[in-house]
Amino acid sequence: MRLHDHTFSRLIQHGESLVCVKDQLGHHSIKVTVDVYGHVVPGANKAAADRLETVVRRRTGASA
Repeated sequence: MRLHDHTFSRLIQHGESLVCVKDQLGHHSIKVTVDVYGHVVPGANKAAADRLETVVRRRTGASA
């Protein structure tokens, strides 16, 4: 891992937004940033799963 990669990975792991990192790196698209650094977003998979569960429960009227 290059120092550059490590630095921005650490920023993301500590809560910095991917948009901010995109701007700092000069990526032309957020997709580039997500493709490179998306795997280090803390709790991203769990957070997405929780949001999906909330949406499904609202639509079906199910409770927790």
